[in-house]
Amino acid sequence: LAMPAAAQSTINPTNHHAWSANTGWLDFRPERPNAGDGFRFGEFSCSGWLWSPNLGWVDCGDGSPANGISYGNTDASDFGVNHYGTGDLYGLAWAPNAGWINFGWWTLDPANTNRPRVDLGTGRFAGYAWSANCGWIALGSGQLKTDRMAVTDTDGDGISDAFEIAYTGGLTNMTADSDTDGDGQSDKAEYIALTNPLGTNDVFRITRISQLTGVNAVELEWPSSPARVYGIEAKPNVTDTNWIFLGDVPGAPGVNRTMQAVETGVPQTFFRLKAKVPLQP
Repeated sequence: LAMPAAAQSTINPTNHHAWSANTGWLDFRPERPNAGDGFRFGEFSCSGWLWSPNLGWVDCGDGSPANGISYGNTDASDFGVNHYGTGDLYGLAWAPNAGWINFGWWTLDPANTNRPRVDLGTGRFAGYAWSANCGWIALGSGQLKTDRMAVTDTDGDGISDAFEIAYTGGLTNMTADSDTDGDGQSDKAEYIALTNPLGTNDVFRITRISQLTGVNAVELEWPSSPARVYGIEAKPNVTDTNWIFLGDVPGAPGVNRTMQAVETGVPQTFFRLKAKVPLQP
């Protein structure tokens, strides 16, 4: 998961343009000022440069938020485009020739379908950013996609820096094998599932499995986060070596997520559920 701040752009080499009716195409992967300096879609903060022949350079942040998680956007030393973790973008980018470009205009209306965002399943951008001098910038032009989400893990323990800082204030209190709240789930597993590593009642598990009437399928239920993707696997016999992958299910807001899964064995099938950090290699 390690991704240093100065890493390559995450934007797809073919699909790297947004569109403004007033200023034309905006390149999210310009490979300038240096190769790799284009936009980087991060777990909680983004960074890098955009280029427009009409706007010039646009700075989306330096990849080093003051609090280690997301930009404050309260002064010129700590600004940039943030990511809520759920795909939704907010915060500010800066163009010397055009002023601030606002990705967070929608935050008072979270249901606004025009909000700027990234689909955590496909990497496709959608929605709009706003510039007082340039008008709306369409991210969902059909020509803009990120291949991955950059996750910074400085100490290489499989837990993102932002997660460690948010819960413990630093990078020295968690390891891949530590279990801070003693609930039987390692801190690394809590990060991957996005559960609370300080709360013994917040663990990732299947909370209900029900046989559906009249069909060869069951319904599974589990605590869900819109910032995660969930993989469903099954096998007819618990002693089988390999699990059968049934598919990925996007996370959803709310307490629980449910899905129907076809039973693969008679008279029984064993299921397991895996939480995944989205858009990883």
